[in-house]
Amino acid sequence: MSVTWRLPQTVSPVRLIHAAGLLAVAAGVCVWGYVLYQPESAPVQEAEVSVIVADAAGEAMAGWFGSEPVRLDVTVIGLVRKSDRAVAVLSVNGSPAQAYMPGESLMNDVVLTSIETDGVTVERAGVESQIAAPAIPDTGPDGISRVPRA
Repeated sequence: MSVTWRLPQTVSPVRLIHAAGLLAVAAGVCVWGYVLYQPESAPVQEAEVSVIVADAAGEAMAGWFGSEPVRLDVTVIGLVRKSDRAVAVLSVNGSPAQAYMPGESLMNDVVLTSIETDGVTVERAGVESQIAAPAIPDTGPDGISRVPRA
């Protein structure tokens, strides 16, 4: 039994399009494989910058055992005030923001004494300090306003 292979007399346009598509996909895979397989180039050496990182735990330990006062950096994130209650959202020495009420201790020997509409008052070793709250940006006119016809 002998088998003879014959080529088709004509090649249909659909088969030509499929073959061209297969070649395009194969070429794309080869190009992207070559591009992505390239080893990374050496990073550009930039000037080294020394950064002093504030260590809150280290500063607290220095405050307990050292003779110098610990750095105090209080940032007012937000204020919530009602007629008889007030809460301040503060970040103390770069720590995550927390809510404090008047009379609460921010850290050793530092107490939040009062919360006003424009900031807070902090007492440290008998010395009071005012810390301003961030200003609320002006967003323009309130609501819809009627404009007279010209």
